Amino acid sequence: MKGDFTKDTFDPIQNFSRVLMQQGRVQLDADFNEQTAILLHYLRMMMVDLAGPYGRPANPDGTDNEAFKITRSGTDIKINAGRYYVDGIPCMNYSDATYKNVLNVNKAYYVYLDVWERHITHVQDDRIREKALGGPDTCTRAQVVWRINLEELGKDSAATPEDAKIWLGRLPKFSDALMKARVRPERSNDDACSVPPESRYRGAENQLYRIEIHRGGTSWDGKTDKKSVPAGNAMQAATFKWSRDNGSIVFPIVRQQGNIVTLQSLGRDERTSLKVSDWVEITDDGRELQGTPGIMAQVEKVDLVEMTVTLKQPDDVPPSEFPRWGYDEKSTNHPLLRRWDHRAMEDVWLSQGAILITERSKSESDWIEIEDGIEIQFQPDGAGVKYRTGDYWLVPARMATGKIEWPTELTNAREEAKAMPPHGIEHHYAPLAVISTNHQGLRQLKDCRCTFHPLCCESV
Repeated sequence: MKGDFTKDTFDPIQNFSRVLMQQGRVQLDADFNEQTAILLHYLRMMMVDLAGPYGRPANPDGTDNEAFKITRSGTDIKINAGRYYVDGIPCMNYSDATYKNVLNVNKAYYVYLDVWERHITHVQDDRIREKALGGPDTCTRAQVVWRINLEELGKDSAATPEDAKIWLGRLPKFSDALMKARVRPERSNDDACSVPPESRYRGAENQLYRIEIHRGGTSWDGKTDKKSVPAGNAMQAATFKWSRDNGSIVFPIVRQQGNIVTLQSLGRDERTSLKVSDWVEITDDGRELQGTPGIMAQVEKVDLVEMTVTLKQPDDVPPSEFPRWGYDEKSTNHPLLRRWDHRAMEDVWLSQGAILITERSKSESDWIEIEDGIEIQFQPDGAGVKYRTGDYWLVPARMATGKIEWPTELTNAREEAKAMPPHGIEHHYAPLAVISTNHQGLRQLKDCRCTFHPLCCESV
């Protein structure tokens, strides 16, 4: 969730049952959000315990509930309206939907649901903003999003619903990526009488840093050309971007013609505005829902009067046209610029506007500098980690303590940063059907949906 939050404090291992407000105390967004997370965790966990990992409720009259039933017509598939639960999350399909031309001849597929939560602000849905306040936004929303995916199998596959469940069970909710974060240790002085300064976060404000994967894939192999420019797999390797404000600083696009973008506003103040050399990401609803990274560009000029910015694409991007939007497209696709705070610096290489991911070896120099003493390090697992677009880690930095809030562990009697999986995006999966080809070449469709019955209901 790319909101302007203090931090994310919910941890299911703590077994907290509720948050209790106290009189005369400062109220934080983190407490309110944790209460919601606790309740949601309990409800979803209870739903899984009662109904299983996925399924549709049976109709009270005993008739078949056709929610999310998959039917086939030629190369099209149809999804019936209804409600289906995945890991306790209710997925609502309010009307029958048809996916056109998604099947190929003589192929077999697993058809499954991919479910996650998406962050919604007033930019994506202006109805959540109270007009009586004259413009300011208040709370944001989390929206359940589901998508029908097809996994193509071999020709004439005899896959069964059980095969589909086993295959889906191997899909991770998070990628297998691991990252460490720390405040850079101060170098020791050779003078035995000198006490080295304490490692401290040197920022002037409390921040919630967001480290997010931009282009998915495997890490950069570290190869460079004769001019020390990234080579090897650099154009395909995974990249990341970071923000000191959790990626929450966005600018709705009113119109875009070429590299000239007209914005709805340029932020509340100088800190939340744009300046020359800032990196921004051009994105919209379609890219977010498809899990596709936006287009990275650098601010070349800011016109405060016309409310426009002139953008420049990175030098290593083949010449291409920027997206074009007018007033009509904005109302349905909600294009925006999202500001990121990374930049090119010594030993930090950019590829198409985002930082190339390098993984730890045995060198202390493998830590990647963020700013104000904060460093991160991506961890290999020996099998080639696959980074997924949208994976993110949150790093709260606190001025009062001079530290970041990150788990640690003892390694060789030393306290070191712990390698952690991403905080999100958390994906949930459920099989719906297997479309396969038998030996006679005839198409078959096997239903993989589950049904659960109410624990108690009146007889009809």
